[in-house]
Amino acid sequence: MLDRNWRPHDSEVVGEVDLIARDGDALGKACAAAALGNLAGDHAANQTAIAEAGGVTLLISMLLDHPDTRRDAAGALCALAADANNQRLIA
Repeated sequence: MLDRNWRPHDSEVVGEVDLIARDGDALGKACAAAALGNLAGDHAANQTAIAEAGGVTLLISMLLDHPDTRRDAAGALCALAADANNQRLIA
């Protein structure tokens, strides 16, 4: 049975996303940003873990990329901004 609360370890996910952000194509980068946004959505522990693993800085750097990447990075940052500490990092 599927556990809807199961989440991968976010520092591992951010590490993989970082590799894609540096070396991947536009579609890969957009998908990686969207994955972080999905993990962050309505999940406070994931929002904190993603930020602690460097996800905010990574996503901000992706705002200068392909339009699709920018869209998904902005969406992920919006999800991360539900956390007050992350709001300070994003600002």
